[in-house]
Amino acid sequence: MKLDDFLHPKCIAVNVETEDKWEVFSIIADMINNSGVLDNQIVDRDLLLNEMIDREKSQSTALGEGLAIPHARIKGFEGMIMALITFKKPISFGALDNKPVSILWAIIVAEDKPTLALQAYSKIYALMQDAAIRKYFETADSVDTIKNYFTKKCITVGGVLTARDIMREPCTHISPDMPLRKVVQEMRIHKTEAVAVEDANKRILGEITCDWLFQFGIPDFFNQLQSVAFINRFDPFEKYFNEESKSTAGDIMQQNYATIPPDATIIEVVFILTVKKHIQVYVVEEGRCIGVIDRTEVLDRILDF
Repeated sequence: MKLDDFLHPKCIAVNVETEDKWEVFSIIADMINNSGVLDNQIVDRDLLLNEMIDREKSQSTALGEGLAIPHARIKGFEGMIMALITFKKPISFGALDNKPVSILWAIIVAEDKPTLALQAYSKIYALMQDAAIRKYFETADSVDTIKNYFTKKCITVGGVLTARDIMREPCTHISPDMPLRKVVQEMRIHKTEAVAVEDANKRILGEITCDWLFQFGIPDFFNQLQSVAFINRFDPFEKYFNEESKSTAGDIMQQNYATIPPDATIIEVVFILTVKKHIQVYVVEEGRCIGVIDRTEVLDRILDF
């Protein structure tokens, strides 16, 4: 199936003028309703609108860099449809990077078709990472300009859900010579429990996890204890504070990290995260790290999509 098949011309609007985030959802609902896709379905325009708003209130769908992809799985809805809006003036959408949204995609899908929606989401997100393509859409002056782009691009969706479909870009890049103090700051800022240590070509050299940082100053016997009552004066962070000023990421990284190719299946990802008990898995293509998947990513992208 082609992505273009799910983007009806009546579901494209360019240079929309509004400053109200919630009004945008009314515009989307109207476009989808006018496209005829709701004809002969038990889902009407108001139900569609309420489902989108409820989903947005649970968590902003703004992804940063001026992009938002609101989405909803709706019981009783058949198939999938998308909508695309560009704004004359970017609007606030609650993005983590605080950048206003200039391009918005909406994905509406049947409740039992999350895989199809995730693949569409992934393809759109990957496409919009290219600054030149974002600029092309932001400056498009007609529906035909956008529709023709997708007709020619011939982006396909369907098949087995893969690692590429749910991965996210690494939140930070850690070099082997980065001071340990800076590594910890990066992990705190990005709220991540694990980071890859990479060379200049984004090839993974090792991994640093919160678990390893906690164990950094703990002697081997500590792991065998059932209680620490008799050594309650021991300071497990003494070694950390003594060593961190002169330690680098390369000094303390470990080699027990997990990698997969972008076409690995979701069952392979889940196996690594659950059975192998890795905090996250790194998606590697041609030797370079192109994405990461952690447990919350699986929960958010699949179970809570």
